[in-house]
Amino acid sequence: MKEIIKLFFGTIILFMMISSSIVNAAPTIRVTDCAYTIPYTFAQTDWTGKQKITYKNESIYSVANEAVKWSNLGLVSIFPTLVSDYDVRIANYSQVDNIYGYTNFLASVIAYNNYYFKSMNSYQRTYTILHEFGHALGLDERNVVGHNTVMRQGNYSQTNIGSHDIATYNCHWGK
Repeated sequence: MKEIIKLFFGTIILFMMISSSIVNAAPTIRVTDCAYTIPYTFAQTDWTGKQKITYKNESIYSVANEAVKWSNLGLVSIFPTLVSDYDVRIANYSQVDNIYGYTNFLASVIAYNNYYFKSMNSYQRTYTILHEFGHALGLDERNVVGHNTVMRQGNYSQTNIGSHDIATYNCHWGK
């Protein structure tokens, strides 16, 4: 059963849709029960007992500033590595598929769609990178509503992690 669950969550591709005009009715956000998290992350425990995610950036876009924003929350460190032992690979692809980026746990990859990224402004790229790192940390996007979150789907220009994201992160990571 554990392998089935791992396979299920490993093959889910979490994505952002191009059409930000589609809004589904959603229940009120209840952060206290960690309802907006997923059971799988890239985080590992290092030798000091702290949670970390190392990444190898093979993308043409820098993700360092966004990694620092999540790391500054203090419960999981996200940092680059040049060695072959990393938790997640950051990559690009180019396809007309209405998806800006995705996180694939089975393949240990976060990928950004250059077809759309090349025409985005820096704020939209920052939003998408923050969003996908949120998935890497176990945050979900289903039924997320409101304007103070990077975990809602769509093409937005929010450049900071929102209060909903922080509350969900803290709930998920035990703060």
